[in-house]
Amino acid sequence: MFMNASTNVLNGREVLYRVTNIGFIAAIIIWIISRVSTSAAEPNSLKPPASGSIPVAFLISEGAVVIDFCGPWEVFRDVMVPGHQDHPFRLYTVSDKTSPIQAGGGMKIVPDYTFANAPTPKIIVIPAQH
Repeated sequence: MFMNASTNVLNGREVLYRVTNIGFIAAIIIWIISRVSTSAAEPNSLKPPASGSIPVAFLISEGAVVIDFCGPWEVFRDVMVPGHQDHPFRLYTVSDKTSPIQAGGGMKIVPDYTFANAPTPKIIVIPAQH
């Protein structure tokens, strides 16, 4: 019975840790997006590239926490710049191999690139991993 209570506390701490990480990542992404959108009126504001997109690498490995990379992936994927039809971000996964990795919960993911052949990113997302 004591082991059960101890295990529940550990699981609660693990959940709190993950939720805190997700919240922190979401806050950073929202802050970045708000800074870009509020500075759009400034004369020297950051502008999206005239052509092409901003490369964003998601580093994943065995045991990657699914919500830690899927949540940010969706945020980047949903960004649109008024007046542009293309997405401003080019998203891809990177790992030490291109064979399937097993993320949390047993989800299998096939990385797009290895560290050796990945395009050079402008942004790197590193989710929690085991």
